[in-house]
Amino acid sequence: MSRLPHIPDVSFMGNTTVAGLKQLALDEYQKALTEISGSYDGIPDEDKAILFTVAQIFYQLAETMDVKARQNLLKYAEGDYLDNLAAKKPLERKAEEYAVVTVRFTLSAEQKNTVAIPAGTRVTSPAGNIYFATSEYEEILPGEKYKDVQCRALTGGAAGNKFAVGELNILADPIAYMASAANIEMPTGGADEETDDDFAERIYLARTLYSTAGSRDAYIYYTKSYSTLIDDVVPTNPQDADIVIYITMKDRELATESFLNGCRDFLCNPNIRPLTDNITVKNIERVEYEADVEYTVYISDVSRLTEIDNAVKTAVAEYEEWQSGKIGRDINTQELIARVKDAGAAKVTVKLPADTTISSEQIAYCTSTKITYKGYIEE
Repeated sequence: MSRLPHIPDVSFMGNTTVAGLKQLALDEYQKALTEISGSYDGIPDEDKAILFTVAQIFYQLAETMDVKARQNLLKYAEGDYLDNLAAKKPLERKAEEYAVVTVRFTLSAEQKNTVAIPAGTRVTSPAGNIYFATSEYEEILPGEKYKDVQCRALTGGAAGNKFAVGELNILADPIAYMASAANIEMPTGGADEETDDDFAERIYLARTLYSTAGSRDAYIYYTKSYSTLIDDVVPTNPQDADIVIYITMKDRELATESFLNGCRDFLCNPNIRPLTDNITVKNIERVEYEADVEYTVYISDVSRLTEIDNAVKTAVAEYEEWQSGKIGRDINTQELIARVKDAGAAKVTVKLPADTTISSEQIAYCTSTKITYKGYIEE
């Protein structure tokens, strides 16, 4: 989906094409030769090759200038160009954030002396791809068996959140008498650097920040400003002065209570929250469904069955992503059928899900997928 789809596309090249430039070069050559010599007997192949080469170069230059010119527009700007556009607001791209987790350091036995856990002590998973380190100096006192310590990922990004309880169980910096170290919760708070599309949307929403009350778009802007993990936001006003903000995460998992509370505290900053608003942040309600799809192919396409089967699986996965891509999007089986047929299926039967109305406080969420090939049919 294109960025800011309600804003029209523009091109600084107009209708310029390679073929058009080649024809223009031929026409201008004929015109100039006729003016100089008074006659025209055709264009030698050598001259035509030169003209076509120049036309191709001019087209490439036109494309380059078009791309560079569009970098001045929010709809198209990328990278440093987008950062410079944001500076007019002024806004800055959200940097990557580092996951944090509580790790339990357990001794082999109670000790008579204090066992130090130095700041920077690292733990990791058996894969060893991301390390977490203790943020501060801690110690296990005599008579104690373990100590729970907060650790912070040394690598930023959402990948730091993807560890199950107990998976961070490799102590990279050995400590005497320490039998084990393992996380007692899943890491949270890791987030990737804000993407161009997300940043552009936030820049666009920033035009609403001058309201003296809490406008809908302003709440969307500030909520997305809390973390790049947030994908979609729906502010509601169930009654006077009560603002309930529903969020959905990019990975479609439910946000933790600490994340929801942190977002609420962020929005309650006096410079953000209108004086009379009472703000609550909640997870969007997930309307769970199962996908059960059967399809056939035409007999003429049987030789391409493996290719079509892979395309159908991709189409169903993309449908599920589309279906949960926006809060309040109704479950639409016609969209699923169309995508599977576009993938090469001849006939599609959707056993599950059924068409379902989704409210503005809900999001569709697929819990399982079953795809069955049912043979071929005559055209």
